Amino acid sequence: MAELATICAEDGFEADDCLASLARAGQTLGEKVILASPDKDLRQCLVEGQVTILRSFTLRGQEVIDLDWFTSARLKQEYNLVPSQWPAMQALWGDTTDGIPGCAGWGEKTSLAALQKAGSLAEIFRNPWALPITQRQQMSLMKFKLQAEKMLSLVTLRTDVDVWDVLR
Repeated sequence: MAELATICAEDGFEADDCLASLARAGQTLGEKVILASPDKDLRQCLVEGQVTILRSFTLRGQEVIDLDWFTSARLKQEYNLVPSQWPAMQALWGDTTDGIPGCAGWGEKTSLAALQKAGSLAEIFRNPWALPITQRQQMSLMKFKLQAEKMLSLVTLRTDVDVWDVLR
């Protein structure tokens, strides 16, 4: 028996944008959505009770024995962030797989602490002296400010792919 596959693709969009658009469409329709992908970019799509990510699973023969689910509650528990903050986290921290350098001298812990304290990238730049960072990291942040908006736009998934034909 042949399997039926549906493809969602549009010029100028990445696969993540298609998944984010499908998740948004599912939410609009009041459906529960499961995105099956290990890609951490999709964390910005999480909506408690509506969008969940299946990051991985383990098989023993034909039996699924271990599922790794990622939810907005898990994002809150592990990072103390909400999904809308995830793009700012990626912009600051960087993402080598996507060619995002991040703020020089800032790792996951610094980026997370700053974002938890300030709440947003805009607030981080508005008052960098209130952040739990060193003077060297403040200087690096000021240099990063010139490219921050571009980095943020690169890591923010688009949800405007026309997916309605796929869903019919």
